[in-house]
Amino acid sequence: MDPEHLRDKEWREITESPIFRANILFGCIDEVHLINVWGLSFRTAFAAIGTFLRGRFPASVSVVGLSATLEPGPATASVCKSLGFFDGGFKFIRNSNERPNTQFTVQFTTRGLNSDTFPDLLPYLASGRKTIIHCRTLDQVSRVYAYIWRLQPDNADKLIRTRMYHSINPADYNAETIRLIDNNPRCQIIISTVAFSNGLNAKSLLDSLSLGFAPTFDESWQEKGRVGRNPDTIGRGVILANRSVIKAAETYLECEYIIPYNPFIYFLFFFSSCLSSNPAEYCLKGKGKGPSNLG
Repeated sequence: MDPEHLRDKEWREITESPIFRANILFGCIDEVHLINVWGLSFRTAFAAIGTFLRGRFPASVSVVGLSATLEPGPATASVCKSLGFFDGGFKFIRNSNERPNTQFTVQFTTRGLNSDTFPDLLPYLASGRKTIIHCRTLDQVSRVYAYIWRLQPDNADKLIRTRMYHSINPADYNAETIRLIDNNPRCQIIISTVAFSNGLNAKSLLDSLSLGFAPTFDESWQEKGRVGRNPDTIGRGVILANRSVIKAAETYLECEYIIPYNPFIYFLFFFSSCLSSNPAEYCLKGKGKGPSNLG
């Protein structure tokens, strides 16, 4: 259930029920990193999850938090504090989230991301591999959808081949999109906002194409985690970025002033240091020399 429902009167009544309190085993927060990512901005209910669980559940009930992308350091400390996890009072387990079957690539764009055309997507889409395109805004989702729509022949099944996934869609439409991408060979492309970046499991997806860097390190890893979920496949995670973003990261780190640590900037700088001026892309992980060899 989403954390906004915890504010409802019904849940206050449920948690006061003797039957509920006698049978509750534990409370679990999946994608717990969202307490930091969303809880401080547009979905503040995430920041109140810990208060609700500690205040409404019996003290004997365990609370569990799960995430594949929670960064060590301040991010982890912030989540622990929000959930009431203090030194000596909880058990912390950290395992690797490496995907050895997923190739990670950063590629410079030939057009601006505010354009109405996105030619850098076409070599990937032409391969026929099932693909998720991550956009930063609903407006960008619409522009990418319209671009792909215009390029398809008139007799193509356009409403099946390409689908949009975002929170404004009816829930049953988004559920049908997941069903189609996994079960219908004619459905190839999902164009999505951040709504598709966490907790969704479509095992048929092979390519994750991000138009620009996500605003946080966690979100970037979550986007790339949508592909290669079947270990017998080779997934591709591609970030299509403007050169100006890499330059901004380099400038940030060259600044002479003392700047608070920002892991996402270091993430950008890592790629900028690996990228050579020619060719314009760098393959971090996986077999081959870049995306073209997997077509």
